[in-house]
Amino acid sequence: MKIYTVKTPNTCGLVILPTGIALIHVAGANTGAPDESTFEEFLTLEDAVNRAREIDPSFTTNAVLGSPSLTPLNISNSLQRAHVGSNIVLNCEYSSKECEVTYQWVGLSGLVVPDATSSSLTLEDTTQDSTGTYTCRVNAFNSVGQVSSTSQSFTVEVHL
Repeated sequence: MKIYTVKTPNTCGLVILPTGIALIHVAGANTGAPDESTFEEFLTLEDAVNRAREIDPSFTTNAVLGSPSLTPLNISNSLQRAHVGSNIVLNCEYSSKECEVTYQWVGLSGLVVPDATSSSLTLEDTTQDSTGTYTCRVNAFNSVGQVSSTSQSFTVEVHL
């Protein structure tokens, strides 16, 4: 997938894929498309919408998409200290307008934490072996398969 940019004087663009049409209506916005034949630019929003409806008569402007953006909502401090036996909750909550957000936690030694796919991770009844770095991987997917990713790392220190 290549990155294309809506360049002025154009004000919007379309990404046309078999899975759907994405309307990008911000000049200067970047979007991913497989090649030049699947990305078109237009001077006006009306021209872009008319072209989209030529391709797919059911197209609506509710399908306004572009590269997903991730906005942090609830992020824990990057350093968490606790005493042995206590619980620690790590929060890594993001939002993405009109996109699905997924999470995967990675624990000590870089191993994926099984079934840890929510925005928070609870370390229960911690021991000194719980000390280390935990990472939350966050992805936002829109309906044409464009992805934005980020990650947050948390250092956990457990003391006697």
